[in-house]
Order: sequence, then structure tokens, then C-alpha cells
Amino acid sequence: MQRAEAARPHRVALRPDRRLPIDPASAATALLLLPQVRRQVLGEEEDLPQPLLPPRVGHLALLLASGALSGIVVRDDARGRRLLVRGSTRKREETDDLPPHRKAQERFYIDIDALDLEGWERLKIYGGAGSDHLTSFLEATRESLAAAAARRLRPRVADISPADVAALPPLVRSPLGMQGPAVVALRYALRKLGRVLVVGEQGCGKTFIALAGAYAAGCRRILVMCPPHLAEKWAREARMTIPGVAAIVCRRPQDLERAREAMNRGRPVVCIVTREAAKLGYEERPATVPLLDPRWRHVPSQGCDCKLDTLDRTRAHLCRCGGRRLVDVARHADGTPARLPACPDCFTPLSRHAGGTLPPRCPRCGTRLLAARAGVGPRRYPLSRYVARRVKGVFQCLIIDEAHEYRSAESLQAAAAMRLAGAIPRVVCLTGTLLGGYASHLYNILFIVSPTFRRRFDRREGGRARFVREYGLTAVEQRPWQARATRQPLPGVSPAVTPWLLERGVYLRLDEVVRLPPLQEEAVLVEPSPELSRAIARLHRLARERLGERGQRLGSDATALMHALISYPDLAWAGEEVMDASGALLLRAAPLDNASFPKEEALVGTVREEVAKGRPCLVYVTYTGSRDVAGRLQRLLQDAGIKADVLRADAVPPARREAWLLSRMAQGVQALICQPRLVALGLDLIAFPTIIFYQPDPDPFVVRQAARRSYRIGQQQPVRVLYFAYRGSAQELLLAILARKAAASLLIEGEALGGGLLPLSEGDTLAELARLVAQGVHEDPREHLRQAAEAAAWAARRAGWDGPAPEAVTPPASSLGVQMSLPGL
Repeated sequence: MQRAEAARPHRVALRPDRRLPIDPASAATALLLLPQVRRQVLGEEEDLPQPLLPPRVGHLALLLASGALSGIVVRDDARGRRLLVRGSTRKREETDDLPPHRKAQERFYIDIDALDLEGWERLKIYGGAGSDHLTSFLEATRESLAAAAARRLRPRVADISPADVAALPPLVRSPLGMQGPAVVALRYALRKLGRVLVVGEQGCGKTFIALAGAYAAGCRRILVMCPPHLAEKWAREARMTIPGVAAIVCRRPQDLERAREAMNRGRPVVCIVTREAAKLGYEERPATVPLLDPRWRHVPSQGCDCKLDTLDRTRAHLCRCGGRRLVDVARHADGTPARLPACPDCFTPLSRHAGGTLPPRCPRCGTRLLAARAGVGPRRYPLSRYVARRVKGVFQCLIIDEAHEYRSAESLQAAAAMRLAGAIPRVVCLTGTLLGGYASHLYNILFIVSPTFRRRFDRREGGRARFVREYGLTAVEQRPWQARATRQPLPGVSPAVTPWLLERGVYLRLDEVVRLPPLQEEAVLVEPSPELSRAIARLHRLARERLGERGQRLGSDATALMHALISYPDLAWAGEEVMDASGALLLRAAPLDNASFPKEEALVGTVREEVAKGRPCLVYVTYTGSRDVAGRLQRLLQDAGIKADVLRADAVPPARREAWLLSRMAQGVQALICQPRLVALGLDLIAFPTIIFYQPDPDPFVVRQAARRSYRIGQQQPVRVLYFAYRGSAQELLLAILARKAAASLLIEGEALGGGLLPLSEGDTLAELARLVAQGVHEDPREHLRQAAEAAAWAARRAGWDGPAPEAVTPPASSLGVQMSLPGL
């Protein structure tokens, strides 16, 4: 017993005055360096992608929400305390079971909290009721948080000096402001990483940055894939950026061969291929060869006593005794040989699917079983396939302009972009609108630029569906007459995708490039006349009844109802009638006899005031089909003494729109009326400092792009963007939804923070509108526009980055309102 007591360890009680001097922050940081502690406490699963550049303020918030910055210690200088920060994003399913219907939809729940290492108090920063303190937290800890994030994430390009910018190869024009560091970062990314994503506001010079960065990286053979109406602009920009370049717009394979000849002469070459030329070609049909269906049988020769088990089938199926061939074929009833479809490369017989169709690829060798359909369709070869097969290895860099338009899983243009990205070693993706609301919109871009994303979500192994399932939202609904529940995607992307977006991303703001005059966005709510107000209320009541009959589900009928609610207030002079797919009447509104309506009078008054101040106006109208509102507005403006013109898609093809606009501006047009989709991409209309959305467009991509057509480099006047809508109508609700979706899409680009992480809409724009109409909900778009403006202004400064100050640019007097010779276009 004595020996056992002696072996027992002796406990020593520490007196209060002899406690060990352990710093809680140092101890917590040391523990969080252990991988097992990080997995248990913070829920980390794998190493984070290393970002290319230091993150923005908006990116810091998204990184916190994703959990990528969990465990860092920041200092709150205002209160003099150190905080251990943790963030997480969870997905929950909310079920709404109302027998016999079953409906469930997923939602993201974000929690960001901190532990005060001085007072050991837990602070709730974001997530839950009454805890939206993210903005104040970032204001107090921005510098400390940026430094801690840089230590944790270890950006590849953390410091760019003016000497690095000055060391760039000579260019025709010099970069402005943050364009110089962006070109340096792009050069590094192309040399070391091979793939890069450039996201910037419209007008910040993405074209110049991509061309200058590729040239600085040593690429002398560049291929550009762009929309058709921007091909000549890309050629002009290439000549204004790269010295001695040969810029060739390629529409046929012969143009690519002509470019190869210029490459052999040693000149830098930029080939511009439109997405239509890259994707469109001959019609295809299943390509197989007819193969006889063999049936083994013994055809004995005279005096042969061989048996079937003695045949030598490895030597042309000959009989050992007499050399007679021992192969017969299956035959039809009339005795003709039966033939099976087979692969033209390996001659493997192919079995048809249940519907009688052949597989698209050979199951053995993987050959694509398609060939040209002779005598049918256009006789041309897709240039993307020509580059991948005949010119592979020639081009050194691929630039994909407007990369967000190649987000579809099945479209030909997305397939063409992926084919070119697989054939060219270096790729630059350019976009001004990265996120359209759905997780699937990010898959193609991330698959092209991020190697860690490709390894985890390989598209050949169902990576797209798995990515949408893990980082997107879905809704499940089952009705009594349905055997299986239907699943449909919902808008929403998990903040956990942020590290992949930063891995190869260069993000720019327009105010980091030049100093521009202020931009003001406001909603103009017009009171309808009593007669029109009663007609709108009646139409909404009928729409609610029809949506109630269909359970608020957005089908083709509900889509037609929403378009009718949006367009009728502006087309009340023509009436409205909506039919369902079977031809049954859904709703009808009689035409009104007013010579002019309040919104038209407000538009004419606004344009007259702006023109009197020397500010021409750009007026957007959405519905220009059978009931043309553009022609009516043109007549009203001309009657008021305003020189107005209309740009129509069928009258001016995309390749001629820039020249058409130049001619109209030279003639002194004061109001240009057009559909926003006609000028949403690429055209820079700085001659129109006032932009008026007379009718809202349901597509947030189009609205965001079209609203910035005039806010570009070279603009000297303050820019006003006015959104017209009738008060109490579906137009007002649609403006609120669009403002909310715009703020949410800017979040993913690190450009908007506002009062915290703003939630995305609960469905597609029209589906969300149908829900609000059915519920009779009212939202004020002016409040959402104010929040979006505050959100955009919040990230005006790049935390932890001291770059060159933006430089003011004075446009030449001969520019006529279209950028043709401005540096940094």
C-alpha cells in the first residue's frame, strides 16, 4: 500500500499569484493550427484554394460566411478587444405540407459570430433575429481583418508596385489606375496558372486588360470569342493596344488559315471569332457503319471430320482441315443479310436505346457518332471544332468575352466555349455580370478557370448536378395527381463558392480606373388615372384568381399572366387578352380611349427637361412586338418637338448597330428609343447621360448591363438612370424584385455589402412576381434602390491594397458619344 501511494502522482494547487502567463489569443491561435482541431471546431474539410489577389471588402464578408476565415483573430480598435471569428453556412429544408399537397424548399442560413478573448463573451455578428451587425463589424475591423485574411489565404500577388507596372512591355496606350496592377496580375496568372477570370463593371476596360495581359504574358497568337456585334470593336481595340498586331475577324476556316500565314511572318495576331461562327455548322446525323451480324456455323469441306469445338477462331475463322470460312450471317425472312450499326473506328456493334436512338458515343472507344447530314442545312464548318481539330496548338491564349452567357449545360455556344477552352492552354474569361441568381450559372466558368473545382466536380462524372445539389437551392413539390415529386432549382448560391471565385479572379470597379461623375438611380412612380387604376386593379384580381386555380405554379400560363400585368398599363390603348395553351380565355381587358396616359405624359415631360439641359435621353421599352409601344412613344415625343428615333432589331443587324448609332448621333438625335437587349452588350453610349427604363425588363442581366451603357470612361456629365412604373401595379413589384436581385448578384463579385448579406429572391423573377401578386404584397422599389446604392458605395475602397489613384480622362471632341479612341476602353 505504501508503494502504491508513492506511485500516485502528486497534485500541486496553484496559488492565484502564481498562475502561468498564458495569452488566450495566442493559445487559441496555436490550437487552431492543428488540423484535427480545425476539423472538429470549425468544420473544415480540405485546404482552401489560394486566391490570386487580396480580397475585397465584400469578399471578406463572403469568406467569413463560407467559413474560410474561421479561426482568425482580429482586433476591434474602437473597443480595444481581440475577437476570434467563426462563420458557417448551413442548408435547411423548409416543408409546407398541406394535404394532399407536399411542398418543400431549401434555404441557406448564415451564422457569423465571434468570441471576445478579453472578456470571454460570445458576440453574434450575423444570423438570427437582431444580429445584423456585419457592417459595423467590418468598419471596426477592416484593416485587421484584411491583414488576417491575407495571412490565412496567402494571395499569390500580394503587392504590386509602380515599378512592376512600368516594367510591362510597351503598349500602344498606357493603363489607367488599377488597370496597371490588373494587367500585372493577369500576366502572372497566365504564366503560372494558365486560367484567369476578370470581373469588372461595364466600362472599366476589361478588353484592354485582357489584351494587354495576354501580350505581357508572352502570348503572340490570341483567339477571341465574342458576341457578333462586338467583333469589329475587338479588332479595333487590338490595334489600339498591341503594337504591330494583325487583327483578323474570322468567319470561315480560310480566315484562320490566313491568320496562320501572318503568324509565320512573326507578327502578333489576334483572331476574333463570333460565337455564332464558333457554334453553328452543318446539321448532324448518327454516324455508324453497317456491320453484318455474324452467326457461327460449321461449313465442312469434303471429307472433313472436324467438330465445332476444334475451330480456330483466331485465324480468320478457318476450319483446320480444308480452310473453308466458318462464318454465316443473320438473315431477314426474305434471305437478305441483316446488318447492325457499328462504330466506324473500332467496329463495335451498337445497341439502340429504348426509344430506338443510337448512343452519341461509342461505349468502347469513345468516338463521337455524328457526321454531316448531306444536302440538309448550312454547308459550313463550326470554327470551334476547326480550331480544336485542325489548328490545335497554334493559339497560345483564348479570351472569352461575356462569359456569363455560356452558362447553359446544353447550348451550342456553351459547348463551343468549352471545346475551345480545352484546346488552348491559356484562357481569360471576361464578364461584367458574374451571377444571374442560380448556382448552375457559375459551373461552366468555374470549370474553365479553377483546377481544384475541375477535380472535385468533373462534368464527366455528374459534376454539374452534384455542384448544384451542394451549393444551390432546390424546391420539391408533389401534387395528388403526380406519381413522383417534381424538383426545380431556386435562385441562390452558397457563399462557400467564394474561394473558387477568388482562386483565379481579378475584380475591378469603374471608380478604381477613372474618376467619373456621380451616378444616380431612382424609381419614378406615376399615379395612374382613375379609369386606368380600376382596370389595373381588375386585372390583378383576375390574375390572382387564375394563379389560385393553378396553385401559384409558374407554367406557361402564369408566365403569360405576368407579362400581361407588366405590359397592360403601357398598352391600355390596345387592350389585353391572354389565352392558355388549350385556347381557353384566362383574362381580358378592354382598351381605353385616352389620347395619352399619365406615364406617357411624365416621360415626355422628363425628356423635355433633360433635353433643355443639353442631356439627350436613352429610352428603353421591353415590348416591341405586335403592339409596338416604341412607335407610339416616338410620335408623342416628336409632337412635343423632340427629335426622336427608334432602333429596331429587324431593321439594323448587330454588325451595323454601331455605325447606325454614330450616324443618328451626328444628326443630333435627342431621344433614342430601343429594346434594352439590343444595346445591353458592348455598346458604349456616353452621348446619352440620361437613361429611362419606360418598361422594366424581367431579366436582371439585361437591366444591369443596359443601365450602365452611358456610365463609361469618357463620360463628363452626371448620369441619371430612371425606372418608370405605375404605382400599385405589377411594374412596381417587378422593380423591387430587380433591385433585390441586382444587390444579391453584386454580392458574389465583392462589390456590394449594404446592411449585411442580402438574400436572393425566392424564385425566378416572374415566379417571384407571381407569388407577390397572388399574395397581394406591396414593396417599395425606392427603398431597395437606396439599399443597393449604399451597398455599392460600401466597397468603394479595396481593403489592404494601396494601388495607384485613378486618373481623370477627358474624351476627344470627335468621339460623338461612342468610345472609339479612349484609353482603357
